[in-house]
Amino acid sequence: DPSLPLDKRLLLETGKGRITLCEIRVRTGQGWGLQIDPTPEAEIYRLVSGLCANSYGEGPLENGEEKGIPRELDRALRNMAGLPRSVRKIEGKSVIHDPLVQVRATFKSVDELASEFASRLRLWRRTTRELWCPKNEKDERKCLRDTFAKLNKGQLEDVSLPARIDVLVPHGVLNQISFGLTLIDTRGVDETVVRPDLRSRITDARTLTVLCSEFKAAPDNSVKQVLKNLLDSGGDRAVGERVTLLVLPHPGDAQGVTDDSGQTVESDVDGYEIKRDQVTATLKSVGAAS
Repeated sequence: DPSLPLDKRLLLETGKGRITLCEIRVRTGQGWGLQIDPTPEAEIYRLVSGLCANSYGEGPLENGEEKGIPRELDRALRNMAGLPRSVRKIEGKSVIHDPLVQVRATFKSVDELASEFASRLRLWRRTTRELWCPKNEKDERKCLRDTFAKLNKGQLEDVSLPARIDVLVPHGVLNQISFGLTLIDTRGVDETVVRPDLRSRITDARTLTVLCSEFKAAPDNSVKQVLKNLLDSGGDRAVGERVTLLVLPHPGDAQGVTDDSGQTVESDVDGYEIKRDQVTATLKSVGAAS
């Protein structure tokens, strides 16, 4: 319904400042549903060890700084284990409550804590691989959105940690005519840009890659690092032919732009033109624009 606000029309959960839990593929199917490719148990236990090590302040270091597991994975694993962080009011002040700290107090080592955490996941019970909205559901889109939101947070007790989620929609939703179309949302660049999944998508000759950046920071550091890594490793043709940058403004962003003399622009159109010039100059400096 075009009359509804944008956040009510979206099929998948969105949030500010967070990355996707895993790779998401949107494709046609026999109805509205989700198919889950689970993360191997050995990888889940590795992530749990990293999460628990960080809880003890013993997380791995990168360039001298503590480096934990991605925020979305941390949140999902905590929910799966029944140990989510929450905000509580204490004497009128908002305080983060972390139940993992209380559990940690009863164990002497990271390994013991990780073993307890892993047992709380109950992976042997998490065998569901498909979730479908009933055909008699009044609002199948809302059903899909709500189910995906729980899945993305690790709040479904019979589903394991996803390595990939296929979102299935009825034929016609993607406006397909002659060609098969699959939309892929990769896990965001929250740690390193040197990732095999990103490179395999970008260098695929049948894939159009859209890199997204907030308006004020565009092109942000992660986008520049992705492009530089591709160019340094022989991906010039992919960057030149099949990679595009999508700059996402919030209301009012464009009118906050100033020109070289420090004067604020008079309209959104002027702000967009100045930002376009700035983005183009930055892309040229890294060799990603002609």
